[in-house]
Amino acid sequence: QPSGVIRYSLDGSDPKDTSPVYSAPILLNSTKIIRAKVFASGYLPSQTISNSYFVNENIHLPVFTISTDPYNLYDSLYGIYALGPNADTAFPHSGANYWQEWERPAAIEFYDKSKNRLFKFTGDISIAGNYSQAYDQKSFEIKLGDKYGTGSIQYSFFPDKSYINSTDDIVLRNAGTDNCQMHYRDHLMEKILKGTHADFIAQDPVILFLNGEFWG
Repeated sequence: QPSGVIRYSLDGSDPKDTSPVYSAPILLNSTKIIRAKVFASGYLPSQTISNSYFVNENIHLPVFTISTDPYNLYDSLYGIYALGPNADTAFPHSGANYWQEWERPAAIEFYDKSKNRLFKFTGDISIAGNYSQAYDQKSFEIKLGDKYGTGSIQYSFFPDKSYINSTDDIVLRNAGTDNCQMHYRDHLMEKILKGTHADFIAQDPVILFLNGEFWG
């Protein structure tokens, strides 16, 4: 629309009609996720467009990015990453927000080892795991859905099970109770089972950026 105004955010939030106006190039000197939306009088706002920009990152693993309004993560009453008002004082803080089965919308991007962006879609995120939900680095479950226009992804994420080439649910796991130590023992034991007739869980190491911040 000729009367449209582009507004943007750098903190992962969905741009509002009070967000900064894009009127000149944005200088980035660190990794950021930019989210932008068009506003025009008499029209509904456009869809939100999200893109990641990596600055001086030395990465040799696949990368996931999650961008979502910080309110969805850290608000005391609403945020899925927050301790919240009903948490027990003792670990693992039962009753905390992250123990609830809450889902929040987020923009997701996936880059392969060669730094090619293969996917960009909107889905729901929730906190996954058991006791490890109480750790500072939490696991995320990403759920695709037709309501966002992407019901599944046709891609083989796991070299150990390359025949699995479609998914509608992805878990970015924090290594569970091995989170504070090696981050690898579960993966090692699963790989040992590969040559047997027992079931094993396929997994592959990745890097996560959460609202533009390196998350491990």
